[in-house]
Amino acid sequence: MAAFPWAKSRKPYKITFSLAIFTIIYNIATGRIQLQSHSRDQVERRVLRITGFDCGILVVGLVLASIYSIGAGYQPNTTLLGLIHRAWPSLLPGREGMF
Repeated sequence: MAAFPWAKSRKPYKITFSLAIFTIIYNIATGRIQLQSHSRDQVERRVLRITGFDCGILVVGLVLASIYSIGAGYQPNTTLLGLIHRAWPSLLPGREGMF
């Protein structure tokens, strides 16, 4: 069963999972190789550049997924956990009138 009603197949999830595993293995391998061959500052700068690029790709992906969800008319379902999360702050002392 797909997580989203408009998903026709599980193929995108399999691709995403495969890319995630590849990224983890690649990062571990390159991290070990670079620590042996470069100074610590060079490695840290490169890691920060890679992390920044990955965050940028994540933002682009989230924006595109949001646009697609809005265009497809997807409406999230209300869940018990969501209601508890929304109501929880009003139950804490000194937080009256938050809603």
